[in-house]
Amino acid sequence: MANAATGGPTGAVHRRTYTLDSGATLTQGYGMIQGALDESVQNPTGAGQMPVGIVEFLPFGAETAVSIVVDGEVDAVCSAAIAAGQWVKMDANGAFVPQSADQDNVVGRARTSASSAGDHFILDVHPFVW
Repeated sequence: MANAATGGPTGAVHRRTYTLDSGATLTQGYGMIQGALDESVQNPTGAGQMPVGIVEFLPFGAETAVSIVVDGEVDAVCSAAIAAGQWVKMDANGAFVPQSADQDNVVGRARTSASSAGDHFILDVHPFVW
């Protein structure tokens, strides 16, 4: 879980509402890439892609709209250890790993640390190319 000392994500958050492309699945705290339509998202198709944002909450029941954080702090999931302050990128499944090379699509900066795959951390979403 995200480092409890932070009290969770804080500050202003910019979120957008998207629909899901056919066959897409949602996991809270994972990144999603641009879908086939202007206002749709899909799962990543490879490592290092630039996400449109991070899934903030899962929709209820048959709801088809999903809240995606495109800027600001969000609870995210890692697939490798991450230290607070590290820049992170998205892996092929939509989880996050440390940025490692020039020209990486950086998603943002870790505000808290995570020690192993599946751990949650606070990610300050601010996408750019390193």
